[in-house]
Amino acid sequence: MPPVDKKLKPSRFKGQAMILLFIMAISLILFSCSTDTGKSRGQPASINPFIKKFIAHHPNQLGESEQLIFATNRDSSSVLVTIHALERNNGVWHLVFPTSTGSIGEMGFAAIDKKREGDGKSPSGIFPLGMAFG
Repeated sequence: MPPVDKKLKPSRFKGQAMILLFIMAISLILFSCSTDTGKSRGQPASINPFIKKFIAHHPNQLGESEQLIFATNRDSSSVLVTIHALERNNGVWHLVFPTSTGSIGEMGFAAIDKKREGDGKSPSGIFPLGMAFG
């Protein structure tokens, strides 16, 4: 059996360093998102017409919510989505970040109340997120 090199001890800080790098990477992503939604270019930020209509038709479900995250796609089977982050200020909804892209279940969205385990679809509906990160 070859001799064991005692200098090659695993670092107990390796896991902590990985967590720190992950936190730093996430922080850079979050803080690099500009809150500029077109206003500096002389254009008011516009909310997707579907989202405007959805908000208007669901005041009871939205209740006193002050922030919304929407994921919309072109058709129900598309896995690519556009993510919209909105905030209510004095009763008026505004985009707070530029839209970004994302992905959902491999079979797109399931219709409201039609989601079944194993169908490969992401559920549709209104879901509370609650407090995040403290």
